[in-house]
Amino acid sequence: AKTPDGYIPRWKLLDAVSTTNLESVARCLTRMSARKTRETIIMTLSELVESPSFQDRLDKRWVYATLVNCSFALGQVAEAEKYELAFLAEKPAEWEIKTYNDELWPRKFGQLYK
Repeated sequence: AKTPDGYIPRWKLLDAVSTTNLESVARCLTRMSARKTRETIIMTLSELVESPSFQDRLDKRWVYATLVNCSFALGQVAEAEKYELAFLAEKPAEWEIKTYNDELWPRKFGQLYK
């Protein structure tokens, strides 16, 4: 079983390897890694957004878009929607909106794992 912070003890993973198909274990480890990576990205970029110099950045909309993408992937809908409004408030060009939508659509509508 996982701990409240999502940690799975190494010995449990090793037990799983010995009794489970390796592809399924690899898939689980990849998902855990992706989750931790997204959590780190959200933490780092959230701090950046709160920094005094953030408003001077030229890439604000992509910071927001990344926060939206990671938040939706983790099921953090309220946070994702907040950052989506910030992204749109930056008045992105049509190609930027298309790129954003093409990348985000599967996460936003729950077609990827959480």
